[in-house]
Amino acid sequence: MLIHNINEIKKPKNVVILGANGFIGKSLSIKLESEGISVKKLSRKDIDLLDRNASESLATLLTKDDVLVATSAIAPCNNPDMLKDNIKIAIAICKAAYNAGCCHVINISSDAVYADVDDLINENTTKSPDSFHGVMHLAREIIFNNQITEALTTVRPTLIYGEGDTHNGYGPNQFSRLAKENLPIKLFGKGEERRDHVYIKDIVEVIYRIIQRRSSGVINIASGDVRSFLEIAEKVSEFSENTINIHFRDRIGPMPHNGYRPFDISAYKELFPDFSFTPFEVGIKETLEKI
Repeated sequence: MLIHNINEIKKPKNVVILGANGFIGKSLSIKLESEGISVKKLSRKDIDLLDRNASESLATLLTKDDVLVATSAIAPCNNPDMLKDNIKIAIAICKAAYNAGCCHVINISSDAVYADVDDLINENTTKSPDSFHGVMHLAREIIFNNQITEALTTVRPTLIYGEGDTHNGYGPNQFSRLAKENLPIKLFGKGEERRDHVYIKDIVEVIYRIIQRRSSGVINIASGDVRSFLEIAEKVSEFSENTINIHFRDRIGPMPHNGYRPFDISAYKELFPDFSFTPFEVGIKETLEKI
C-alpha cells in the first residue's frame, strides 16, 4: 500500500528520469516540465547502464535532493540474457541512488509480477510470475527493496496506451496505428480476452502526485475498466476517420492470464480522492488524434 510522507503538496527541487526517451519517461518529462519542475532527462545516449562503471558514472549525475524515476529496462523481457541484463541495470541504478543519497526513488515495475488469480488484483495479490518479463520485474523489485534506504515507491502499471507508445503491442496502440493507416485490425480468436488498459496521461498524473507527496510503498496503476479486445477494436473503428474491417485469426496457445485480469482500484479513493481515470472512449479518441 502507498503512504504519503508529506502532508501537503510540495514540488521537488529536481527529478531525474532514467529512460527519458521511453513511453513513460518522455510523457512524464513533458508533464513535470509543464508543472514548472526541473527535470534531468537521461537516456542510453547519456549513460549506458550496462557499462561496468555505470553505477559510478550515474552517481556523479545525482544528488541527495533528487527524485529518481527509474523507467530504464530492456522490455519486454523475453529470454534469460535479457533477464540478466535487466538485473544488471537495476543493480547499477540502486548502487548509484544509494551512494548519491537520493531522497526519493520511484521504480517503474509491472503488473506482470502477479500470479493469475480469479479475484480482483490488488497490491497484496500473490507475486508469482510465469514469464521472463514478470520474473525480471520481480527480481528488480527485490533489488530496489534491499538497496534503497530512502523513500522508495514501486509502481506497477497494467497495459498502457496512448501517444508516444514505443512497443506497438496488441491492443489499443496497435489497433489505433492500423486504423490510421486504413488497415484491418486482426484479433486473436474472437477477441474475447478481457484486459484493463490505462491511458498514459493517467500514468504520469499518478506518478506526478506520488512525487509531490514523496509517497512510498507499492501501488498498481489500472483503470478498473475491463474490456474485451473485440470491444476495443470496435471502439477504435467507431472513432476512426477510416472504415476499418475487423478480422479474426486462430489463436495459438491459451489466452494469457486465462483471458481475464481485473484490478481493485479502491485505494485511489483514499490516496487521491480528487483523481479519476480517463474514460476509455476519451483516451481512444485522443490517441487516434495524436498517434
